[in-house]
Amino acid sequence: MILGAGYDSRAYRVKGIDTQVTVFEINDPITQVDKLAKLESAMGTRPDHVNYIAMDFAKDSIKSRLAENGYDSDKKSLFVLEGLIPYIPAKALAGLLDFIAENKGVRNEVVFDYLPPSVIDGTCEWVEGRNMYREVNTHGETFKLGFDKDALASFLRVRGFEIVENVNAPELKSRYFRGAGSRRPVTPVFWFVHARTASQAAGRSIPMGTGVTFA
Repeated sequence: MILGAGYDSRAYRVKGIDTQVTVFEINDPITQVDKLAKLESAMGTRPDHVNYIAMDFAKDSIKSRLAENGYDSDKKSLFVLEGLIPYIPAKALAGLLDFIAENKGVRNEVVFDYLPPSVIDGTCEWVEGRNMYREVNTHGETFKLGFDKDALASFLRVRGFEIVENVNAPELKSRYFRGAGSRRPVTPVFWFVHARTASQAAGRSIPMGTGVTFA
């Protein structure tokens, strides 16, 4: 499940994915129309293992949109939300996580990147964060949601998730970059979390305390 898929190509380049899983790409309607046109031009047809779903995350129900497009909630799913969290309201993220966790008989997993509150409000000490803030505003967009590490962990726990990993980019660099790549600079403003639904879900209230920025 790739949410906010944009022009993501995982469904077409990962070896064996076309025979092992069903992929759902969820995109905003305008981007999806353009992507489908490019796919059909490049590949001649739409791949059979991918379902394309147009959705406005701020307005539409993911549960309804998936049900309309053949999603089976009794099967384990991996939800990938790359480059999405800063652009959606807290309520939309809460609703998405609640949906992922609602089937207690299936242990679903979710992976996403996120930004700290200082990037969301433009006060980041790192120049990369301030530049990102200015860039999105220049293009008529705004960041909406940011977390610090502990606040995100709390946000996930109360929705029935347990953290597998919650790390920032420099930590991943030390783990995976080798050779010439190990000398590449990596900004600390990017964080990445891998979480899975726990056996018992907790409460559903949205924590609004320190460490979470709602723009």
